[in-house]
Amino acid sequence: MTTPLSTRILSVSVGCLLGLAAFSASSAELPGASGAPTPVPHPTADYLPITPDKNACVMCHRPQKEGAERAKGQIPRSHYAGERLSGERYECTLCHVSKDAQAPSYEPADPNVPLN
Repeated sequence: MTTPLSTRILSVSVGCLLGLAAFSASSAELPGASGAPTPVPHPTADYLPITPDKNACVMCHRPQKEGAERAKGQIPRSHYAGERLSGERYECTLCHVSKDAQAPSYEPADPNVPLN
């Protein structure tokens, strides 16, 4: 059974919003942010980009064992569809950001100015 596209988009959107919360403050500063994606505690530049053919995160981060408590660094079973990473969870950096990530260095566009 496949999940409807609208449900998948909503799931990714909510996850990304929670990821932005993790980006703006460390998890220690967000004790009430239950369910927010954890920040990546190491630089990620060498592992990017994540493409349909390559996800370097899974070289080290292994799946949580069925029925076992998740160990630090294991990918939760909720991120899997069967034995493969779920499509909406494959691109780790959509929700998880590196603690050393920098905020964009450009000014946001004014929403009141029409695009050319």
